[in-house]
Amino acid sequence: GVLLMEVDRILRPGGFWVLSGPPVNYETHWRGWNTTIEAEKANLDAIQKLLSGMCYKLYKMEGDLAVWQKPIDNTCYDARDSSVYPPKCDDSIEPDSA
Repeated sequence: GVLLMEVDRILRPGGFWVLSGPPVNYETHWRGWNTTIEAEKANLDAIQKLLSGMCYKLYKMEGDLAVWQKPIDNTCYDARDSSVYPPKCDDSIEPDSA
């Protein structure tokens, strides 16, 4: 999750994030990854849940690639329920206070 939150921080609005490799296309490749099909499905489900919580939309999943698009504005993010992970940023914290 920390990696995806950093990707979100630097990716421009409307930008695309591409994942190539495990766990994408786990149905075909899981045997070569020294894992189980259940573990790889759980990994992909966790990634999709986190990205959905960050309002990303699955653009396309084909072959060994999965592409998600970051929202172009904060409409979805602002409308999220407070129980959705990751939590919203605390606006009371001053980001520039060192």
